[in-house]
Amino acid sequence: MSENTTKYIFVTGGVLSSLGIDICSDGVVKNNFYLQEDANGIYNLPINIIPDHEHIIHAERTPEWIEKWQKRYNWSDDFGPDSYYIDEWAELVLKQLKENEAKKKLSVMIIHPITMYLADNFKAVKKILDYIGTRQSVFMSDLTTQERIES
Repeated sequence: MSENTTKYIFVTGGVLSSLGIDICSDGVVKNNFYLQEDANGIYNLPINIIPDHEHIIHAERTPEWIEKWQKRYNWSDDFGPDSYYIDEWAELVLKQLKENEAKKKLSVMIIHPITMYLADNFKAVKKILDYIGTRQSVFMSDLTTQERIES
């Protein structure tokens, strides 16, 4: 991590803490299912389900654009460098959610409404939300209380 990145995270954590926010999901870590506390007392629970924007072909993110972008930046995250059409991405998400649930692991995901709109006018995300609606959920604020009890 660069010195500038470290300063940015510290400042962000301080601002969040001063506003009474004590948990966020910052970063993508495929196999992280636990809260991590930073120096400001902010808990981080990284995204552990394949993100949408960086992994979906949509809008200007055509296969050609993505190929050039990957070559230029050598981009990848914990889920790899690939992008998918929305239906295939949604199946990956559902598979990961089900795998985590079978292992009794907490799933954390990010979905951008504009990405869903541009990709297929919300059709695939509706399937994901319909599934999530049948599953047990937890408020992040409840996780921080539990984390403090277990510490």
